[in-house]
Amino acid sequence: MAVTADKYELPLAVEDTGAALARLVGCNPNNIYHDISAKATGTIRGFKFVKVTVDETMENATEKAKQIQL
Repeated sequence: MAVTADKYELPLAVEDTGAALARLVGCNPNNIYHDISAKATGTIRGFKFVKVTVDETMENATEKAKQIQL
């Protein structure tokens, strides 16, 4: 995910893979992977990249809740 480089870190772009995010923002996927591992601040670009992990149990709970509502 690409977020603003300020204290709020508002989302700018969300993709499932680094390669897809690279295509969206117009850079090399290796730049994204490097910036995430180096914890780059993004002050030059105006945005930074962060890795978001999704808990599988939370996804399953959301799907079950949707099924119950139907």
